[in-house]
Parts: sequence; structure tokens; C-alpha cells
Amino acid sequence: MKITDDQVVTAYEFGKRVYAKELNPSDAKAQLSRTSGLNSNSARDCLEAFLHMRAGTRFMRKINANPLNIYLSRIRNDFGVAGLRLAIKAAREHVEYQESYSKRKLPGLRQIIEDHAKTLSAEISLDEYQKELEQKVAKAAADSPEQRRKRLEAASKKPSKKDVTATVFERNPDVIAEVLARAKGVCEGCGKQAPFLRAKDGEPYLEVHHVVHLAEGGEDTVENSKALCPNCHRRSHYGKQDS
Repeated sequence: MKITDDQVVTAYEFGKRVYAKELNPSDAKAQLSRTSGLNSNSARDCLEAFLHMRAGTRFMRKINANPLNIYLSRIRNDFGVAGLRLAIKAAREHVEYQESYSKRKLPGLRQIIEDHAKTLSAEISLDEYQKELEQKVAKAAADSPEQRRKRLEAASKKPSKKDVTATVFERNPDVIAEVLARAKGVCEGCGKQAPFLRAKDGEPYLEVHHVVHLAEGGEDTVENSKALCPNCHRRSHYGKQDS
């Protein structure tokens, strides 16, 4: 029996609950079957497909084109670019397994996967975008005012949008809170009071900076952190360092 779109969406939502450890797989399978009308085997297969796609690992039970498309679309919306990359990896390995097992090609599934993969190919990382922008600014600054003026007259006043990806460190909130409490509203760089108060809570605005950057192997600790005003924080990243 063909699985409906509503059943696929319901299975996806139950899969998310298993992934979040709100339900164990056995209970999720039983509840999904009871809620959606899927038989026990189909409920199990749908849940396993989702969990493997979240992990980026091969799954072996068959999945049809429409459920695959729904899963990939929703994973992109809910888990972002990184989640979609893992799901595409799992889906490709699934198709390779099925083609090897059945001795026939599955162009429909491959096309869906590649259509989703194309949405990733045009994206760049946030760091890459910043470097590219800096290069363009340097080139524009080297041009004459007349050259820039001509381009500005022809340029659109509404900027286009570009999807970028970013990898971030998961900061320890206790480190941030402790460093801000230690600073008592005074920048630990220039020694001046915070430049303004936060609109949301009236607290002095300072930014917690790592002395040895996390990207360079620095520790996310109170000892390796300073509370800085925005000016000192930008200086620490972009200013000319004393020799």
C-alpha cells in the first residue's frame, strides 16, 4: 500500500522525537503505527530511514521517491545545511546499496538527491564570504573615485541574498556569565565603562573575547577570556598588533 504524504510527515515528526530522545524507537514505532495507520514494518522503516539520514549512515530498507523528497526538504528546514549534507550522504549510500542489491538503476531517487545537493553547491562558508568581500573592497578602494561612481550609479539599491554556512564553537554560558560578572561593566581592555546598556535588560554591554582564540586551540575558560567593549574587541581581531 502506498504511503501518503500525511503519513510521511507524521513519521518524520516521530523520527525527530526519537532523535531528540523524547521517545525510544519501540514506543515511537507503536505510536506511529497507531496514529498514522502505517503497518508496523512501514513505521519501523520510516523511522530507521530518518535516523540514518540524521546520522549520515546507510539504510537498507526501500524508500520511495516522494518520502525521500519530503525527508530531505524537511531536514534542510529543521537541521540546516549540515543536516542536509548528512542526509544526502545517507541517501546516496542507500541508493548504491539498493542498485547493487536489485541489479537495476534507480534514476528517480538519484535525481531527487542531486536536486537537493545542487542547493548546497552554490553555498560558501561565512569565512569564505568575508574573505571574498574583503578582497572586493580592497580592489574597489584601488579604483578611481570615477570608476566607483559609475558602478554605484548602475548598481541595484536592493542587495541580493546569498546562503552561507557557518561552523561555530559551542560556548560555555557559565564562562560568559562569570567573565561579565568579574568585569562589573568595565572593559578589561581599555578600562572604560561599557559604552551603553542593553535594551533588553539594562545591563552594561560588553563582549566576551578569548585571549587565545578558540580556532587556534584556546580554551573556553574564565582564565582565557576577557570582557571587552566592542571597540577593543574589534581591535583585538583586526587591529595592528604591537611588535
